[in-house]
Amino acid sequence: MKRLGKIYQAISILVYTFLFAAIWFPWMTYSGKNYSLPGYIRMVGQEGGIVALADGAPDMVASYYLFFLPMAASVFAGIYIVSRLLKKPLKLAYVAVRWCEFIYSAAALIFAPLVPMLWTYVFPLLCLAEYVFGQYVEQRDELLLAARLNKEREKSEKLERKRRLYFPGKYSSSYYKMILKNVRYHLRNYVMLILTGSFLMLFLFLVFALRHAFMEYHTVEAVTGGQTQKILLNAVWMGLIINAVLMGLSFSYYIRNKMREENILVVLGIRSKSLRSMMLMEYVGCLLCSGILGTLAGNVIFYILVGNLAGRFPVSEKGLPVTTYLGMWAVYAAAALIAAAVNSHVYDHMRWSASGLLAPKKNRIPGTLGWVLGAIGLVCMVWSFGQLMGRGGGESEDRLADYLLGLILVLLCVQAAQMKRIKKKDERYFRYIFEKFPFLTSFGQNMKKIYLLTAVAFLVMYPLAAVYGGNGSAQALEKQYPYDFVCMATTEEKEELLSLKEQYSLEIEEYPMATVFSLMPENISLVNAIKDIFALDYKAVSNGRQVMVTPPIQIGIAESSYQKLKSEVRKEEGKGWNLTGEEIGVVYQEDVSAKAHLLDWSGAADTLNLQIMGPELELFSYSAFTERTVAGEERDILTGVYEEGKEQNLVVFSDEFFEEIYQNEQLYLLRSAGADYEAVEQWFSHRAEEDGSLRYYGSRAMIRDREAERYLKMVVWLFMLVMVGVSGIYLLFIKFCFEMDEIVARYRFLDCMGMHENTLKKTLRQEMLPFFLIPFAAGGGSGLLLTILMFRVRMYTSSEIFQYLQYVLPVWVIYWLVQTAVYLILKKVLLDKIGIQGRATWRS
Repeated sequence: MKRLGKIYQAISILVYTFLFAAIWFPWMTYSGKNYSLPGYIRMVGQEGGIVALADGAPDMVASYYLFFLPMAASVFAGIYIVSRLLKKPLKLAYVAVRWCEFIYSAAALIFAPLVPMLWTYVFPLLCLAEYVFGQYVEQRDELLLAARLNKEREKSEKLERKRRLYFPGKYSSSYYKMILKNVRYHLRNYVMLILTGSFLMLFLFLVFALRHAFMEYHTVEAVTGGQTQKILLNAVWMGLIINAVLMGLSFSYYIRNKMREENILVVLGIRSKSLRSMMLMEYVGCLLCSGILGTLAGNVIFYILVGNLAGRFPVSEKGLPVTTYLGMWAVYAAAALIAAAVNSHVYDHMRWSASGLLAPKKNRIPGTLGWVLGAIGLVCMVWSFGQLMGRGGGESEDRLADYLLGLILVLLCVQAAQMKRIKKKDERYFRYIFEKFPFLTSFGQNMKKIYLLTAVAFLVMYPLAAVYGGNGSAQALEKQYPYDFVCMATTEEKEELLSLKEQYSLEIEEYPMATVFSLMPENISLVNAIKDIFALDYKAVSNGRQVMVTPPIQIGIAESSYQKLKSEVRKEEGKGWNLTGEEIGVVYQEDVSAKAHLLDWSGAADTLNLQIMGPELELFSYSAFTERTVAGEERDILTGVYEEGKEQNLVVFSDEFFEEIYQNEQLYLLRSAGADYEAVEQWFSHRAEEDGSLRYYGSRAMIRDREAERYLKMVVWLFMLVMVGVSGIYLLFIKFCFEMDEIVARYRFLDCMGMHENTLKKTLRQEMLPFFLIPFAAGGGSGLLLTILMFRVRMYTSSEIFQYLQYVLPVWVIYWLVQTAVYLILKKVLLDKIGIQGRATWRS
């Protein structure tokens, strides 16, 4: 032990000597020159400070102040080295070094400022290794003793388990015949497993098949990760998660039923390997059957879809290649293996319980902790709700996740407080013991089911329904593009456009405009970043972090031009905001399916950081963007929807201010005869290649792409809605099927003790009702409330709300009707079983 201590002392001195000297190594590269950490800080001071040097860039400023942490760590390391050499180690300096390095590393990874050379991450790793080694030196004897005792205990438990489960001799042929007969008599164990597997295979087949069908339609996007690719990849990941839950529940249900039915074999001492092999063969057989059924059903549905698509899209009607089938079967097999691996603990738990090797779990009901969690949940809900009330919330997935987490914590607090109140007095406890039996005896397990059912109801009512209903109720794409061509150019191209007008009989409208750049087009969101990574959308994400891409282009026009444009498109006089000074108005050019968003996420909701095209344009300088006050905003489509409403929105300036910023740019809106469209598009394409300042798009190409995207969203998200709805129904079914024998036995006892039939029915209803009523009130009510908020932030009109409800109301009604029917059927089955068992007992 003394020798090990000396080794540790030497290693510790070496590590902290390196930390002390490392700040003099090359640390930062700036303007092609390497700087040590003190040199970099000195250079920044000579340049007038980090704000002046970095032009106010937040990442550079944050990095500069973050670098003082390793400087402080180096100073503390020097103090610690001296104290070590003097054999009087200063613990305070030692702890200070580790905390400085920890905070530095955590901030660099989480907040993602400009990170210096990657070798600097060696610091926290060395600190961690030195700390772990030091703890090992101090606790070595205790660790070795604990490891030896643990090894002996595991060995004895293994021998005891082997002794109890030992089955001498060999199985006769009758045993194998019995297994084959058993399969026929217990088909219900396999039905749900086959159905969920078929559902997964059907979903994968449709996604892979639709990707193949639209590959020629969006060839470039298949490589870069554009809209169609993003839709399908996000659908695959979400579908796999949902189906993993479904398959996990099915597999768990299968194992429990199998162990219950094969209990006699367990009692007789069947070998563990034999039971595992039998269940494995049945599981593989079910997966093969479900895979084949899903593939056949997918082929039928796909060819029906292709038949309907043939007249709308030039999709490929060829059969799927072998590689596509291999890909979907590989994903299917991986999902099935993951579900089996996740639920293997259920098998081990039941085997060990049967062998008497597991103690029953304690029922823990949170007390003070429940109130604390409830308060945290309430804060999360209120804060998320406040964020989602305006466009600044952007219907953020992060805020939705916070709201759902808060809702779950509040449910935990309410249920825990209710159970604690019941248990406080014996009179109250014995009054409610049977009505609240699931929560009084197994609080944690039953609350998990409540959480899942609530989350499913919330997803069906709002996030998934919003995508499906928004795309279904969106206006026809032809109406979203009132002009055949939208062109932004300078006044120099006017003569060429006039000659083009005479040549092809075009109708041209012309408005003065200014090119406007908004600072931050994307909301930096953890959920969005993860979704973009899985969707291979490397334009928006780099190394797992959101990066600043080229700022999007918006169309700046004068208020008088905006009113004239609206009167031309809507045949009505456009309302004015009476803008003064540098105030602006924003017209979001997007349809009802687009999520509410801001043009710039870097500031407050009522301000925008904008930069206007000019000779001093600096797109990647934060200080070059000017904050503008938003005096009014509306959602309308006057020129056309571009990039899902993230670009080419209208930024309306006051007439006086627009005259100051005008740079001879013009917005040309063209309508052409049908026969001349292709010729005009070729002219624009050729002209745009010659002159980079000319930007345009044609309505037909935009309509074609957006029609494909809308169709895919409708098909994929409707299927996702069905899957999530089935998950909720299946959860309710599994909950009571798992516990049916226990419930029947408990109510048989109450029947034998003389409980009145009506009281018995009421008690059973009170026991089952929370698993239906809480998800309905909490999940369904929250979904409905956030849907109303969505109408507000997306600026829906009354007619748009009515069209939206025409799509989602049938989905909501069907889901809750089926959920209610399953609940009532389960209650009736339980009552019938209790009644039948009671009469049988009476007759005997």
